[in-house]
Amino acid sequence: MPIEWIDIGAVQVAAQPVGLWTLAQDFVPGGRLLRISVLAHDHENQPVERTWKPAATLECGPDGILADTPRTSLLCTSALYGALIGKIGGATSDVPDLTPNAPPYANKDPKSLCRLGLRMGGLCF
Repeated sequence: MPIEWIDIGAVQVAAQPVGLWTLAQDFVPGGRLLRISVLAHDHENQPVERTWKPAATLECGPDGILADTPRTSLLCTSALYGALIGKIGGATSDVPDLTPNAPPYANKDPKSLCRLGLRMGGLCF
């Protein structure tokens, strides 16, 4: 049985946003499978820029690129350098606890675990 996706609309994600994350959806109900797609055209069918420069000499798209960057400097250590990443929940100061045996939500407020945020790059600035 094919999945019927519900379109919540397009969100423009700046390469270097004012905040740490771009809020894509204020509330995500539990028990949902999410699909994040990068569009080639906007609502007026005009081409949309799909690349950005995480460094002066590097250009990448939403999938990121292989780069000689320590994983510890990335917000999402399993994503490639420069990749579009998303997270559910937390505040803008929320970063993952990478210490061994850390609990999944550490000391985070469970009420803040229902927002969807997106970020190009996944880099710590």
